[in-house]
Amino acid sequence: MSDLVLLIVFIALGAVVLGSHRFRGLRVASRVLSVVGFLFFGLLTLACVYGMFAFGDKGAGVLLFIAVPSGVIAALFFFALKSSWGTEAFARLPPGEQLEQTRSGVDAEMIRLEREIAAAAAKLDRFWVPSSTRERLRREVTSNRRKLEELRKLQAAMKERGWPDGRTAESSGH
Repeated sequence: MSDLVLLIVFIALGAVVLGSHRFRGLRVASRVLSVVGFLFFGLLTLACVYGMFAFGDKGAGVLLFIAVPSGVIAALFFFALKSSWGTEAFARLPPGEQLEQTRSGVDAEMIRLEREIAAAAAKLDRFWVPSSTRERLRREVTSNRRKLEELRKLQAAMKERGWPDGRTAESSGH
């Protein structure tokens, strides 16, 4: 039984991966699989929850053990479906808008990392921070600085490449 549940979880995670694929046919297959899985496990969860209230004390505990894993699997299939929709919406954008959306995402991530680095560095300067927390914060700062450097390299490469219609980032005001 646990092997079957594990197989279904891997199928749901595979649907997430296929939903983000660049080929449209795989995204469509992922959406169909996700809809079927979400409907099946969602209805199973609802039926178990209904049965818990209908049976009362007789079988509610057993149905709870079925409802929780099926609810988690239904949530995985829903996440796969939502992920596929987002990828499809991005793939339908013109190349210029795709590049602009990617750039704005990179910029937002850089701002978030800079804030996290500043917050962690401020906590490191406090004398009441335990040594284990201090070491974790140092690792976080180092990791975030590495990620920030990679994003800066990516941003520089994107600026060098320029816009798809021939404009550069500087001439377009970005």
